[in-house]
Amino acid sequence: MITRHSDQIVPPRCGKGFVEENFAQIHPSAQAVLTQLEKILSSRTFRSAEGQKNFLRYAVERTIEGRDCIKEYSIATQVLGRAESFDPRQDSIVRVEARKLRIRLAKYYEQEGEQDPVRIEFLKGSYVPVFNSFEIAPPPATVLPPPEPLPELPAPPPPVANQSSPLRNIAIAVSLVILAALI
Repeated sequence: MITRHSDQIVPPRCGKGFVEENFAQIHPSAQAVLTQLEKILSSRTFRSAEGQKNFLRYAVERTIEGRDCIKEYSIATQVLGRAESFDPRQDSIVRVEARKLRIRLAKYYEQEGEQDPVRIEFLKGSYVPVFNSFEIAPPPATVLPPPEPLPELPAPPPPVANQSSPLRNIAIAVSLVILAALI
C-alpha cells in the first residue's frame, strides 16, 4: 500500500530556475528523482519507447538542473530531431509524444513501479515533470481469524410453576392448627 508522504513538488515557472539547492530542501531529493528516472528508463514498460525515454530524460534533467525552460519547440528540436524550422502549429509531434508518455508512465506505476517511493508525472498541458514522494507503508499486521464460537449448550428446563404438594399442604395446615391452639 502506498501513502502520500509529501506534497507535489512543482518546479517554478520558466525564468525562475530550479537549482539543486532549492530542490534539495524539498523531498524527494534530486538524487532520488534521478535514481527513479533510471529505474523507469530501464523498465520493461519503457524498453521499446526510445522517443518517450529521451523526452522523459530531457524533461527531468532540465527540471532538476534549472538550465532550461521546457517548451514544445525545444523538445521537438533537441529531443525528437525536428529541424530548426519546426512549427508547433503545423506539427503536433510533441503533444502526441507527451500524451503517450503520460499513458506509459501511468502503466509503469500501475505495474512495475507500484511500490516506488518517488513518482514522476506530467500534468496535462505541461512539459515540466512533477515529482511526488511516497512512503511505502508496511504490510498490515496479520489479523487472526475470530475464535470459533463455543458450542451451544442446551437451554435449561423452564422453571416449574410453584405447585403445592399434598404433604406440604398438610404440614402447613397442622402448623396453623397448633399455632392457633397456643394463642
